[in-house]
Amino acid sequence: MTASMVGSRALGVVYPLLSVTIGHSTVWAGWVTFAWTAPTVLYMLAGAVVDRCDARLVLLWSQLSRAVLIASVVAALLLENLSVWHLLVVAFLEASFALFATLAEIALIPAIVDRKEVGRAAALQEGSVQAAVLAGRPLGGALYGIWPFVPFAVNVLLIGVSLCAVWRLKHTRMPKHRTPIAVDIYIAIRRVRRHRFLRVAVPLTAATNLIFHALVIVFIASSTTNGTPPVVTGVVLAATGIGGLIGTLLAPARTSIGTWIGARTAASGILSWVTDVTGLTRDGRSTLVLHTWLWVCGLVLIAVTDTPLWFGLALTLMGMAGGLSNVTFRTQVVRPCGARP
Repeated sequence: MTASMVGSRALGVVYPLLSVTIGHSTVWAGWVTFAWTAPTVLYMLAGAVVDRCDARLVLLWSQLSRAVLIASVVAALLLENLSVWHLLVVAFLEASFALFATLAEIALIPAIVDRKEVGRAAALQEGSVQAAVLAGRPLGGALYGIWPFVPFAVNVLLIGVSLCAVWRLKHTRMPKHRTPIAVDIYIAIRRVRRHRFLRVAVPLTAATNLIFHALVIVFIASSTTNGTPPVVTGVVLAATGIGGLIGTLLAPARTSIGTWIGARTAASGILSWVTDVTGLTRDGRSTLVLHTWLWVCGLVLIAVTDTPLWFGLALTLMGMAGGLSNVTFRTQVVRPCGARP
């Protein structure tokens, strides 16, 4: 799946760049990016569907559908007949199928690893996602600089590679659901509200993801206006992958690192207070506190500077927050509802 994720993250850069080229306005970059991110509202529905199906088959059909959609863009570009509306529809549908594929992959983790290893498996999976961000965004910009259809064609090939890998996986057991999907969604929402960690993590990550995509649109629009090479745009946006990898690597050792810091700051009242307030020394929801402070630092950097270098540093901090929170989030999902994080 890593190959497919690299291609998917590359499209996150290519979609807005191409929309500006064929739409002759940076406004279209916002609309296409919105279409690409809008399917996230389908998380509950997609999760309920994945729970009722063989996760392996969901992966196969989702990836195959993505390949067909992306191939239609390749064909339209080669025929010089691609419209912004075509790109909008493909971006929305392709991202929707990518959502199903992502959830199916997450659903496979507790099915193929021991429960005690779920945390490490989640960290490994999140690490592969951040590595895909790190490799995919510069790759997308570089391939787009060669010819606009190239990143889409490469994406189809990468999906083909992932399909071969998924095909070798064993079928997962399909649970028998007798309740309607709407009832399951209601139960899931109620459980999230009762879970001390998730009821804070869900709105926080939703808000920061929304802000992140808005910042990406602004940066891409600015880069296009200033004539910044696509590969440079991709490299700067890849900074989230660097931060994400750091956060993912630190996540499994989060508790021991917090204990180590606490032992060395306990003698100083001010340092102890600072580490406590920033979420460095407490476990549980302290990950979300640290997530918030990393975001605050990143937003301050963007507010007071306007160079790609500092923007990339800000994205690194935001990516670190995302890596930490995502691993914690996925670990909490497989624990009993209401369990202490």
